[in-house]
Amino acid sequence: MEATTLAKKLLGKSYAETEDFALSVYRQYVLKMPDTDAKAITQNQLKLINTQVNSIDNDSMIGGDE
Repeated sequence: MEATTLAKKLLGKSYAETEDFALSVYRQYVLKMPDTDAKAITQNQLKLINTQVNSIDNDSMIGGDE
C-alpha cells in the first residue's frame, strides 16, 4: 500500500492510535508467516478501525447526554 494512501486513511488519528494500528498490522503479519499478504492485512486493519469509529459514533448518539 502506498504511504500517502495510508497517511490519508489515518489522518486525524493520534500518535497512539497510529502506533496501535502499525503494531496490529505487524502482529498479524508475523502470525501469518510464511504465507503473508501485507496489503490484505493492512486493508483489514483499516476496516477494523473504521468499524470501531462507527461503533463509537453510534454509541454516543444513542447514549445522548447520559
